[in-house]
Amino acid sequence: MPRPTPDEIRASVARMLALDLDLPLILIISGLSEQTVCSIRKRWEEGIYRAHQPIGVGRPQTLDIGDVWSLCDRLAQDPDVFLDELQRELSDAAGVDVHVSTVWRALQRLGVTRKVLDKRAMEICDEERAEFQQAIRAFRPSQVVAVGENAINRRMTYQNRGYALAGDRAVKRAFFVRGKRYSILPALCIAGILTALIIEGAYDTALFLEFLELCLASMNPFPADNSVLVMGNCAIHISHRVQEMCNERGVILVYLPPYSHDLSPIEFAFAKIKTGIQRDGDDARMAFNAVGIEPGEINVDVEVMLHRHVYSVTAEDAKGWFNHCGYIEDIL
Repeated sequence: MPRPTPDEIRASVARMLALDLDLPLILIISGLSEQTVCSIRKRWEEGIYRAHQPIGVGRPQTLDIGDVWSLCDRLAQDPDVFLDELQRELSDAAGVDVHVSTVWRALQRLGVTRKVLDKRAMEICDEERAEFQQAIRAFRPSQVVAVGENAINRRMTYQNRGYALAGDRAVKRAFFVRGKRYSILPALCIAGILTALIIEGAYDTALFLEFLELCLASMNPFPADNSVLVMGNCAIHISHRVQEMCNERGVILVYLPPYSHDLSPIEFAFAKIKTGIQRDGDDARMAFNAVGIEPGEINVDVEVMLHRHVYSVTAEDAKGWFNHCGYIEDIL
């Protein structure tokens, strides 16, 4: 069945009819068939030029728009509520008894999807976060350098999702023993990775100060580029020596608000790094499983592999993450 003629074209034909234009001229101008123009003229003579509105077919929906929007308001307050709870609340509040699947279909029609929860700490202070975001915008994006630690072990080389036929499990044999832990500590600027240090085990204050010395050597006194250092407020970051080293270099030190790592672009860099390691999972596991490594000796294969993925972060990646965290308004 052909699509109905748009109302804009029908209105144009009606205006031409009102001007008493000849039918052949109207056909040439509009590009419509004679039958269509005659149909438009008939409706125009009746005082109507719009196309017929098709009558809806099928069973009417049980939930009206008010019921559906009340469900959306409930999800906005409590996004992890169960569908059967929504079903009971709908029955108690509106007297509407429907199946759980009806509730789910109504939400789907509005574009509601089920997704992984983004959990935020109850201890987050919105005022401190707002103050930080306002303060960080006082600096140019090219001045900011973000640092942070993350750990990698053998179990992290596997993806969390896989493919299988419907009704079958996606099964993969994997190492459950984590093996050795490696910690990565990169510094991210708007141009990409500024510097990075990778060690076996975890960072302590002494090792962090060693990295900080390496990082500050690549930074500049304020207000030059790479002159503002942003880091979390964990224990090894908060010491008089950290502030002294930044002051000696002329670098401004800014701490993130508590429980606000999502305001640091380095956290998004870690996500890309881990995804790259999982993509090269077989090679990464071979490096982690290397034999003949003495206790305390660095596994060169793992170190090279981790450095390769750390430095896979591009300037385009960094600009996107800086923009996402509110450090810049527009990507130039």
